[in-house]
Amino acid sequence: MILLVLGAGSMQAPIYDIARSKGYKTIAFDGNQNAVCKDKADEFYTIDISDRDASLLKARELHRLHALDGVFTAGTDFSTTVAWIAEDLDLPGIPFEVALGAKDKGIMRKILKKNGLNVPEYRIVYSPNDRVDIPFPLVVKPVDNMGARGVILVNSDEELSQGISEALVFSASGQVIVEEYMDGPEFSLDSLIYEGHFLPCGLADRDIQFPPYFIEMGHNFPSHANEAVQKELWTALHQAALALGISRGAAKGDLKWYKGKAYIGEIAARLSGGYMSGWTYPYHSGVSPTEVAMDLALGKNPEEPQADSYQSIQERAIISLPGTVIDYIGLDEITKDHLYMDHFIQKPVGSDVHFPVNNVQKCINFIFRCADVRSAKELASRVVPRLDTDNDLTYEYLLGSKRPLHPNYPLSLSLCVEKEDAFLQFIPYYMKPEGRLDWQGRSLSESLEQLSRITGLPQKVGAVLPVGFSQSVLRGSVQGGLWFIDRWKKRR
Repeated sequence: MILLVLGAGSMQAPIYDIARSKGYKTIAFDGNQNAVCKDKADEFYTIDISDRDASLLKARELHRLHALDGVFTAGTDFSTTVAWIAEDLDLPGIPFEVALGAKDKGIMRKILKKNGLNVPEYRIVYSPNDRVDIPFPLVVKPVDNMGARGVILVNSDEELSQGISEALVFSASGQVIVEEYMDGPEFSLDSLIYEGHFLPCGLADRDIQFPPYFIEMGHNFPSHANEAVQKELWTALHQAALALGISRGAAKGDLKWYKGKAYIGEIAARLSGGYMSGWTYPYHSGVSPTEVAMDLALGKNPEEPQADSYQSIQERAIISLPGTVIDYIGLDEITKDHLYMDHFIQKPVGSDVHFPVNNVQKCINFIFRCADVRSAKELASRVVPRLDTDNDLTYEYLLGSKRPLHPNYPLSLSLCVEKEDAFLQFIPYYMKPEGRLDWQGRSLSESLEQLSRITGLPQKVGAVLPVGFSQSVLRGSVQGGLWFIDRWKKRR
C-alpha cells in the first residue's frame, strides 16, 4: 500500500517507522528540504504543506503514477490539506469542510455552541480596534494556528489591543478569537473514530505555565482526574467530534474542567503533537494510536487495540534564558538514568533561544518512566543550557539596566529558600528571594548546589565573586550563575 504523508519532522517519525514495519510505501511532503525524517520516506518532495493547491497538484501527479491508497498526517496543523487531497482523489478521510471546522476556532465554536456543548464565551475580531463585551481576564488567539502561537492572557483594554495585533501575525485568515479565560485544569485527549466506533487513545494532564503565555511544560499518564471527570471529558470529546462531522480518523481535544463541567478548548481532526500520540501514550499503554489512524487513512477497519500494560509516564520540557546555546550540561548523564526513556532536542547547540512565548520555542523535551511530576521535574532540571558569554541579550537580561525581556523574568519569579539559609549572606538584602522556585522547579539552595557541581567552585563562591553574580543567579538561576562564572573566568 502507498501512503502520502504530510510532514517529515520529528513528530512524524512514528508514521514512517510503523509504515515500514507493515510493508507500506511512504511518500513524504515537507516544506523543509532538510526535514529530519526525509530519509525515512521512500520518496520525498519539498512542498509547503500549508499550500493546499500546490500539495494537491503534486498529489494528483503521484496518484496517476502510483495510485495512492491514502493520505495522512499526525502532529501537524495541516489536517485541512489532508482532507483537501483525500476529497479530490476520492481517498479515505473526512470532507474538507469538516476538517476546516476542526481547524478554524471561530467555525468550531459556532458549531459546538449550536449543538449545546460547553464552550467559553467568545467573539471574533479582525482589528486591534475592535471592542469586546466580555469581562476580563480574556484569552486572545488566532483562529487558525497551533502550538499556542500568538496566544496570550490579557487583563485590560491596552493589553487586549496589543494581544490582537500579535495574534493577527499568526492568523492566515486575518481573524482572532477573544474568549473568556477558563480557570481550571487542562487535559489533552486523543481518540479515533470509524464505523460508529469511538476509541479513546489517551487522556493526559497538561502542565500549563508562565502567564500571560500558555506554555506546556509537560504532561503525564495516567491523569490524576477522578473517574467521573474523565468520563465526562471523554463524552464531551465524542459529542464534539460528532457535532463537527468527524466520522473517520482522529479527533484530538484540549479540554478544561471549568465550573464543574467539561469545556471544549479545541478540537482537531488529527492526532496530537507534543509527543503524546507517538510516544507517551504508547509507552504508557502499549497501544499505538498512530498505527490505527494510519490504517484508517488507508481505508482499513482495524480491530480495537487492547492495552497490554500501564506504566506511569511523564513528559517534561526545559527552557532557557535569552542567548545562544553552546552546550547542554548534564544531557549525557540524564540519558543513563534508569527512569529516562527518550528526549527530543528542539534547539540544537548553536541555536538562539529565549524564554518561550509559545510551545515551539522550548529547548528539550524529555520522557521519563516515573509516577510523580516532582521527580520528573527534578530529572529534567539536571540538564542546563550553557549560554555564550558574548551574547548581548544574555548580558542585558542578567546584568543590564533595561527592563527584562519577558514579564516572567523579574525577581518576583526568583528563587525559593528559607531566610536562615547560609547562602543568603552572599546576596544583598534588597535582592533576597520571596519564597519562589525557578522555572525548572529548583530552590536557591538546589541551584547553588548544582552550580557548584558543574563549575567545581565552592557553594560560597559568591563571597569572592563580584556582586553581579548574585544578580545573575537571582535572575537566571543555574543558567545565570554559570554564564557569569564562565564570563568571569574568560575575562580574568
